[in-house]
Amino acid sequence: MFYTITSGPNWKKVSGQHSGMSQMSYSSEGEIVWNFPIEVVYETDYLADPPQIIFIFYGHDFFGRTIPKAYGNIHFPLT
Repeated sequence: MFYTITSGPNWKKVSGQHSGMSQMSYSSEGEIVWNFPIEVVYETDYLADPPQIIFIFYGHDFFGRTIPKAYGNIHFPLT
């Protein structure tokens, strides 16, 4: 799994990493499992254009190659 966090110009990252990659994990049913903690702190005086986290989940195809399987994004702060 790969993630990256983007934000508008009014948001300042105080601590943490804005992107990263985890190991690949699978359940016994062959599903992709996400077990990677993300800790990042932002601050702002203006709530417009909030940060969003973008995920890309990878898996293996029939030939054993690593390929993107799913992706998505979430805006935060979540209320």
